[in-house]
Amino acid sequence: MRRLALIGVTICLLTAAVSYLHLTGRFAFLRRATDWNVAVNGVTVDGEVLAGRAFAVVTRRDKGQEHSYLLFYEGDVDQTGNMGRVIDCRKWIAPRLPILIETGSYPNCKVRSHDNANTFRMSLMSKDGIPQFLTTDGDVISLRKR
Repeated sequence: MRRLALIGVTICLLTAAVSYLHLTGRFAFLRRATDWNVAVNGVTVDGEVLAGRAFAVVTRRDKGQEHSYLLFYEGDVDQTGNMGRVIDCRKWIAPRLPILIETGSYPNCKVRSHDNANTFRMSLMSKDGIPQFLTTDGDVISLRKR
């Protein structure tokens, strides 16, 4: 009985600590959005979207073109269709997990402009309600509902 009580108290303390850290913004969960497809230049490719409250990680996994991008949503769409910004994750590719934990330093492509002057930022645009952006390679990546 004593062992069960110790296990129960430990679980409660861990749950309280994780809840506190999550509520204070120390980390967040990105969940796989199964209702979104990744399209490159209008063609649906193998890939996934891991979405959170204010940003998402989009990964294209077509053979030889594996790449991840970090999308930041601004919460509104301005007159030109701009709805946020995109950061190229360069060599980091998101793992194939249903949940990804986001912290202050992870995902690895999460940098600030003053940290690296070579970070290329792209605009996240809304075209007919579809989020899309232009990559440095000239590809148009768009997210489409299934």
